[in-house]
Amino acid sequence: MPRGMGASAPMSARGPDVPEPPPLPPLAEWAAPAAWRRIDFVSDLHLASALPRTFDAWAAHLLHTPADAVLMLGDLFEVWVGDDQRGGAFEQQCVQVLAEAASRRCIGFMPGNRDFLLGEAMRRDGALMALADPTALDAWGQRLLLTHGDALCLADVAYQRFRAESRSEHWQRDFAALPLAERLARAGAARADSDRRRREQPFDPALWADVDPAAAVAWMRAAGRHLTLLEDLSPFPRLDHVVRRLARAGSRDALRRLLDASADHMARLHAMGVYHGDLKGANVLVDDRVRPPRFHLVDTDSVRLMARPVDAARRWKNLAQLAASIPVSVTRTDRLRWWRRYASSWPVVGDARTREREAAHRVGRLLARKILVVDEPIE
Repeated sequence: MPRGMGASAPMSARGPDVPEPPPLPPLAEWAAPAAWRRIDFVSDLHLASALPRTFDAWAAHLLHTPADAVLMLGDLFEVWVGDDQRGGAFEQQCVQVLAEAASRRCIGFMPGNRDFLLGEAMRRDGALMALADPTALDAWGQRLLLTHGDALCLADVAYQRFRAESRSEHWQRDFAALPLAERLARAGAARADSDRRRREQPFDPALWADVDPAAAVAWMRAAGRHLTLLEDLSPFPRLDHVVRRLARAGSRDALRRLLDASADHMARLHAMGVYHGDLKGANVLVDDRVRPPRFHLVDTDSVRLMARPVDAARRWKNLAQLAASIPVSVTRTDRLRWWRRYASSWPVVGDARTREREAAHRVGRLLARKILVVDEPIE
């Protein structure tokens, strides 16, 4: 499965205008045929005539991958305003690629926020298998929750309102009645307005809304025992790499902000019952383009969802794993600061000094079994 797989953060307190996590929608169930050996996942390609290299890479992969199936999980197109759009020259190229690929392997399509109006006619012409959002996929003893994820971006309240309205039969009927040129123009204007707001306004979390972790975990628990959210994590560096870069550069304030955010992230994951059996800097990716940074867990075969907050033994193990994988150029003071930040939300027995001594003792014993990192991360 070539795409990145992870659980996202930050997990902030829910503001007064942020809706409560939505209940899991009706869940489609799909089992991969036993003879299959590989499934590829792709999403958010945003195909458009202005991006010919993206189109070429997508077409080459679709036509030549050894996978038994390619599942496209939303936003395949930059914009799709109705199936009459498929008559355009670029769209016809896409139809031809899809139909040829579908003659060789299963090609699945799940709508996203850019192409939720892709309908029956386009699916028929492209020989696409429709995937409901969400779908539970059972393959090779694993159960995956497939979702585009926009329904879980709860911090973007305005979008959630638009999403609810635009999925209604009444809205879609009225929009489809407009001429194609006007629909394309409206979609273009909406994209341009969104881009302008991102450029001109100070950082606003709603403009970069990520999957709400509490809602994602609620969906996972409602849908099954072990599930994985799929998203493209390829642009993001590893936590140990970012820590080493900031420590070497002497960027103390930036390093402390990163460490504080990572402590908050880990404390909240543990409080929600999310446990990673192989937690280390290489398995935590950092989106440091925003403040506070967002973190993504990878190697999610080792992630388990507990019915209650993670127990103390597993927490100590995670703390030791993470400490062993962070270069020793991070000072003892900053490591202690990380622990205090983490422990502030963990109601363990005893006063702060007692907790720190216990943490040092337990983590130290576990670290003695590990190879410590001098200035290179554990792979």
